[in-house]
Amino acid sequence: MQNISLSDLHKQIKMHLECLRISGIEWLENNNNCTSQTSVPIVNDHLPLVSMAGTQNVVVASPAPVIPSLHSLEKKTLLLQQLKDEVASCVKCPQLAQTRKNTVFGIGKIEPDICFVGEAPGITEDEKGIPFVGEDGLLLDKILKACGLSRDEVYFLNIISCKPPDKRLPLPTEVTNCRGFLEKQLALVKPKVICCLGSCAAENLLDTKIPTNKLRGKFYDWKGIQVLCTYHPLYLIRNPEKKKEVWEDMKFLISHLGRMLPTP
Repeated sequence: MQNISLSDLHKQIKMHLECLRISGIEWLENNNNCTSQTSVPIVNDHLPLVSMAGTQNVVVASPAPVIPSLHSLEKKTLLLQQLKDEVASCVKCPQLAQTRKNTVFGIGKIEPDICFVGEAPGITEDEKGIPFVGEDGLLLDKILKACGLSRDEVYFLNIISCKPPDKRLPLPTEVTNCRGFLEKQLALVKPKVICCLGSCAAENLLDTKIPTNKLRGKFYDWKGIQVLCTYHPLYLIRNPEKKKEVWEDMKFLISHLGRMLPTP
């Protein structure tokens, strides 16, 4: 037990409710005085109205960790569809909103072993509205098959959901505008491991300037999820000599997950 001021208590409650909100919990039971049971909505980071008049210091136990996987797969599927609709109507980046054909939301298995994160949609992805279906996606499919995986067993998404024009990298403002969509999606999908494909994905997810060749070979932490970094499939098409290194990364990842590679 510890003494805690009202200000610190307020901050802890806000953090607790934000974790619940990101996890998709929108209502809390209100059992005040055990006389009635009503529900209190969680809206953004606002607290339910609670009177603390005359209270200066409150003795509370340290809050228990929030476990985000409180929803069924069906509820998560619904919440992801709602988020997808929100992304589809987003116009935070005027240039991208004007030049895109489709927004490209994540796709794949919920609660998978692996979620692959790329930088941004390309031309084919923009036309079809599906991530990793271009030339680089075909190569990624071959990598998955060599690992004994299929597209249905993993999840794919990008740092941003719209194709940048002229094949350029996402701008910092575009990454910032799409950050909330990315984090909410990852919180709902909840993979065991995130695999960042390429420097753009790794730099923006992990907030680092370390290049991919220096990040490879070890796991990093992103909000309690392990992250492994390797080269982007498009980079392998241009630099086929790097395929051996990506294969080493994938074998490392598969072994870490306790899976077996297919027998040749």
